[in-house]
Amino acid sequence: KRKKMEGERTQPFTVQEADSDKITKKQLVDYLQQNGNNALLGKFNLRGSSANVTKRAKKDDLVKAYKELFEQKLFRTEKDDEEAAKAKDDKANRPPPKKEAYVPVEEETKPSVPTFTKTISKAGNGSSYPQKGDRVSIWYTGKLEDGTVFDSNVEKGGGKRGKGAPTPLKFEAGKGRLVKGFDDAILEMSKGEKAQITIPGEFAYGKKGKPEAKIPANATLIFEVELIEIQ
Repeated sequence: KRKKMEGERTQPFTVQEADSDKITKKQLVDYLQQNGNNALLGKFNLRGSSANVTKRAKKDDLVKAYKELFEQKLFRTEKDDEEAAKAKDDKANRPPPKKEAYVPVEEETKPSVPTFTKTISKAGNGSSYPQKGDRVSIWYTGKLEDGTVFDSNVEKGGGKRGKGAPTPLKFEAGKGRLVKGFDDAILEMSKGEKAQITIPGEFAYGKKGKPEAKIPANATLIFEVELIEIQ
């Protein structure tokens, strides 16, 4: 049984030795945890496993605690042991925290960073918006930030066909048929709306770019878009 008589406490090593390489942090932690009272342990954050305390504690603080232990006679007593045991029992008997109710989330959530910005040049009807999977028809012109047009279906011979009369682009909205920023923007346009859509590189063609269309890596894309039909 641990001796509690203060008169019997003698320093196993001097403060100078404690502050030297001769005494390790673990030796100090072990001694302080075994001999320091609860107030000392709390003041210097010495509660917990010896390994964890040794890892997080600074040697200077341990030396200071060791010095105070003897200068202020902050030795451990039976009362400290009783208080520690009671605290341990209270923690063990504490009811477990209530689990938060499970809230299902949608399979897909919007990223915290906007995938596009939109400037409206002509308002739509404000009531008919495409839903995911709706087939939409649009006119569009895609440009780089320097004004270079890389794709368009507005001019005669424009778009992928490369010949003939202009033809609206038709695709399923929100299904990932086009780049992420463009896909998201279409879902927020109403029928008849014209807008300029600016898409950061990370939500366009990213690091790879699209060499065949002369789109550099991480290029910001600017589209002039008109939503003409929703099916």
